[in-house]
Amino acid sequence: MITVEPYDPQWAADFEKISADLQSALISLVPDAVIHHVGSTSVPGLAAKPVIDIDIETPRGAFFAAKSALGTLGYAHQGDYGVTGREAFKYLGAAPRPRHHLYVCESGSAELARHLALRDRLRADDRERDEYARIKREGARLYPDDIDAYIAHKAAFILALYKKAGVPDFASRVYDGYEHQMSRAIALAKEAAHFGETPVGAVVLSPDGAVIGRGRNRREARSDVAAHAEIEAMRDAAARLGDWRLTGCSLYVTLEPCAMCAGAIIASRVSAVYFGAADKLAGACGGRVNLFMELPNAGTAVTGGILAEECGRLLSAFFAERRRDADEPVRRGD
Repeated sequence: MITVEPYDPQWAADFEKISADLQSALISLVPDAVIHHVGSTSVPGLAAKPVIDIDIETPRGAFFAAKSALGTLGYAHQGDYGVTGREAFKYLGAAPRPRHHLYVCESGSAELARHLALRDRLRADDRERDEYARIKREGARLYPDDIDAYIAHKAAFILALYKKAGVPDFASRVYDGYEHQMSRAIALAKEAAHFGETPVGAVVLSPDGAVIGRGRNRREARSDVAAHAEIEAMRDAAARLGDWRLTGCSLYVTLEPCAMCAGAIIASRVSAVYFGAADKLAGACGGRVNLFMELPNAGTAVTGGILAEECGRLLSAFFAERRRDADEPVRRGD
């Protein structure tokens, strides 16, 4: 179960104790190693999961020496878990230690830079720290047993902090993945505008990232109030899968879903929603109401603001043209 607790000064003391043990083992084999307290427990005043995150920064080429030194304390190498530049270690020793995660990173690695930049940013800005704490508590309340959904709930805020903190390589690499998928939805929104429909587009991705559903607004063409882009995309995905359950799938849509679409998303068990422009008038992901927080059976992680400006411009241009057409006087002979 995911638990986010108020800041505890004991976390800093726990880090110092673990760090001293690590340093005693590393000093002979990797004397230039630097031990960093990172993650949420390293930020005074920040609510966090009670787990100490530690990065050991080593010179290039010193990994195997560090691995050998850590082995004497009971740490076993677990691999990089798919994250290049960060090697994870698990404590298997007999002596009790506070719960912690341990990683070895080479100096100059993007992962180390990301961890340090985020920590320093949150330490320096109380407002950002407090907003992050609010988002973490909200995520833990909404997804107490789903770590992937909890992480997705924090994603937009964290990625924005990376950019502010000047870590463009990682931030752009991850955020560009979201933007790439949103660009597919934008193409469908433009197609909707071409046919005189409100420009909203959506795509559904399978758990392995393949596009399995596409949709755009078709309310006018079908005289169907339910023919929103999200519904169309989910219908397409369900037809391809032969199952209305879209568990593990994610949905990208250019405009914040309305209450009708939010209900369908929750009922279809979509795991994550990423939207572009917010809808202060009828949005059901926080723009007007937040059904994903209010409904007890909602298990969908929601992230907004992906290419929001571009998505918003499409809608603004469409409705501006509609207003011009409505105001234009009828000319004789038309």
